[in-house]
Amino acid sequence: MRGKGEEAVRRAVWVMGLALLLSATGAVTAGSGTSVVGLARSDNTGLRQPAPLDAELTTEQIEALVRRAVEEAGGLQSVIRRDAAWIAIKVNIVEVRLPGSGVITDSRVVRAVVKLAHEAAPSARISIVEGPGEWITPDVPGAAETGASVEDGWAVAGYRALLTDPELAGIRLNLVDLNVDEAVLTQVPEPWYARQEYWVPKTVLTCDALIDVPVLKIIQAVGMTCAMKNFVGIAPGSKYGWPKLGGPQGPGLPHTTSVLDETIVDLTSLARPAFTVVDAVVGMERAKTDRHGGLPVRLNTVIAGADVVAVDATCARLIGLNPDDVEYLTLAAAKGLGQIEADRIQIKGQSLAEVGRRLEKSPTGDVWQEMGHYGQGNRTWLLLGPLSARDFSADEIDVATVRPRPGEKGWSGPVSFGDDRIDLDKYYDGPTDCVVYAYTEMTVAKEAPAELWLGSDEGLAVWLDGKEVNRFDGARRHKLPNDRVPVLLTAGRHRLLVKAGQGRGRYAFSLNVCTPEPDPRYEGNRLTGLRFVIPGGRTGGYARVTGDEGGAPSSAARVLEGARWVVNPSTLVGALEGGLRAMGDSTRSTAWLTGVTGFAFRLAVSDSLAWTDPGIDGLVPDLEVALHQCEGAGYRLEVVSGSEGDPDSRDRMASIWERVVREIDRGRPAILRRWGTFLIRGYDPRRTDYLLSTWDGDQQIPFDEIASDDGSFVAIFFGEPVKVNPIAAERASLEFAVAQAHLGDTDGGRISNGLQAYRRWAQALQAGTMTDPWAHAYHVTLLHGARVLAAEYLEDLAGRAAEPAAAHLRRAGEQYSREAEILADLDRRFGFAALGNPQRVKGVEERGEGAAMILQALAVEEQAIAEIEQALAR
Repeated sequence: MRGKGEEAVRRAVWVMGLALLLSATGAVTAGSGTSVVGLARSDNTGLRQPAPLDAELTTEQIEALVRRAVEEAGGLQSVIRRDAAWIAIKVNIVEVRLPGSGVITDSRVVRAVVKLAHEAAPSARISIVEGPGEWITPDVPGAAETGASVEDGWAVAGYRALLTDPELAGIRLNLVDLNVDEAVLTQVPEPWYARQEYWVPKTVLTCDALIDVPVLKIIQAVGMTCAMKNFVGIAPGSKYGWPKLGGPQGPGLPHTTSVLDETIVDLTSLARPAFTVVDAVVGMERAKTDRHGGLPVRLNTVIAGADVVAVDATCARLIGLNPDDVEYLTLAAAKGLGQIEADRIQIKGQSLAEVGRRLEKSPTGDVWQEMGHYGQGNRTWLLLGPLSARDFSADEIDVATVRPRPGEKGWSGPVSFGDDRIDLDKYYDGPTDCVVYAYTEMTVAKEAPAELWLGSDEGLAVWLDGKEVNRFDGARRHKLPNDRVPVLLTAGRHRLLVKAGQGRGRYAFSLNVCTPEPDPRYEGNRLTGLRFVIPGGRTGGYARVTGDEGGAPSSAARVLEGARWVVNPSTLVGALEGGLRAMGDSTRSTAWLTGVTGFAFRLAVSDSLAWTDPGIDGLVPDLEVALHQCEGAGYRLEVVSGSEGDPDSRDRMASIWERVVREIDRGRPAILRRWGTFLIRGYDPRRTDYLLSTWDGDQQIPFDEIASDDGSFVAIFFGEPVKVNPIAAERASLEFAVAQAHLGDTDGGRISNGLQAYRRWAQALQAGTMTDPWAHAYHVTLLHGARVLAAEYLEDLAGRAAEPAAAHLRRAGEQYSREAEILADLDRRFGFAALGNPQRVKGVEERGEGAAMILQALAVEEQAIAEIEQALAR
């Protein structure tokens, strides 16, 4: 194979039959036979107490619903031996939430499954198991050091109560935290996709039967989280950290967009579930949790079956998704783990047509959201190139008549990519100034209108049956998609030819064929019945190009190992401190740096507190003001900014890249502002990527994808050191604190600052206009951290100031400590932990309590500012 770069093809030639299935990207079945899936909804007339679809179900009604779905699917006795000694039930309690929230598996559904498992194997011990990613019980040794929230999620979610439930009294029932269960390094049955081996808890490996009881939700990146995605929770935190992304306990799971689906299939292969019961009583649309913008949806439905793939495929269809768009389903079916095709799945009970309800997909935004909205494009292509090209408008081959065959006339054999973005940069090892042609064919069962969803970062031309249908000649940020081209597809076979151009940077394109959908909430489904096929049968062999596990940079990358973002309520100050430390200036404390730059004293809010508001990062004033304040740290900061809409945006991005390379080479990091502020700690010249340090770990992004969602981009460089009078800088920070406190409304009244921000925040919460509970919780946490640092900063200044100014600074610090205590209580009652109960921020009484606490914090803030004013007057 030509142009194969280092690690570009992880497994050079796949088993031929499997590769053929992969080439169809979803047109696969798992051998012969039919899988049975049971489907029951609360309005089923066969239930003893049918209930309307919008009714909140009782424990008894939920049990009846579970029993009906499980019976329709053949019953647990069909997969569990009567003499089984140990049954494990894998649930989803990734967050500390209440039952019925839609975020976690409802404990009442699990209660019913426990009863059914006991009836199938009366003498068996039954363990409810989970490896939560975000919490850990206080009784676990070293819990505080894991980085997880130390809380009893079992109790909040209603599971601990099952241990004393009178109706379960005769059952040997216990709870098992898979995070701390003894683990065994276990190889994935061939073929493996992301890793060859994983640590797996002994409970999962040695129980007689594992029952999967997930909750049905929309999710970013992979489209849907349900039965198979639930097995991410079997990866023990003791090996992979909390929340499975790495930490002191381990390196983390392969969890990037390019390998997450593969990870899910690997873990499902190891879990080997005997039966699945899906909790779709209350699910989530838009996202897997309200913390990410998800909305609970009452479905009052349970889905069950012994084939985990068939159950997931049925759930996808039930909520309006095409299973062909869910990569982990197509991979699992290709591996033989279960059925995906509708004609190989027998649904018993109620029909999909009767029960189905579309759920809103993940909205487009960042790359994770795009992946969940886009579906799954064609992944397998024949490739020709790279061919030298100076003029993208001139075509190098006869595009109207070309019908290549694998391995002939310079064309490659079939190449299967592990992502919707066809990574030509990786396959050809970083080519520049060239074009590559890609070819596939597709079959359509009947005539239908469709849309070609196309994406690229540079030139892209597409021909359908020899006719050009789209051409872009320029540079842009690759989106899923950039272009949507309407076409009419007749029944039969069609030819697709793509030409992708490359200057430098990332080199990829994407193509999907979707059903036209006027409502953007549901768009992005692959055209039903469409199959991508490679011409020429199985000749030429198959290769698979995989994504980077964890986004590891190439061996050519230049990295400043000591450059790390430092935890701070302000992402800008976190990047600033990380940069100073990397340059050898470690004499400043986090509190001093946050205080002297003024960020410890900031607050800005809008009525909605929505993520889309520029004022969401409530510690960041106008950028020009912020950078001026940052000069108190001893460096003049230089800004290069622009917008993707500017004619010279590409040149501006290239100049930023060249400046970053120079700075890193002389040992100086840089700062990048996108949806937050990151520290640029290195660069990868092979892929023209920035290596970033953020609050969410290390990231790697192309030089030309640095813009925020609004198209703007800002790079900040450390200029030459400036002489700073510490006393003058500290006084300036106090003057800034006073000025910001009295700033009032800005941006035409849309944003409130300082003391007015507290009042507006309380009013918005009281009135119910605060539309984003997650952002509210974020504000609480952010402000609490800032005021803790303000107290430390003022205490430090008081220790070095003369009286009587010192006394005023000391009292101001004491006031900020008091405010931090109020905010800590507000955080416990209305912060992230409270999000599991929507009424905590929606009920009138609860909103009033929260508003009162904010006003209490305001009163203390006013006293602190008054003391600072007195200190400045001395």
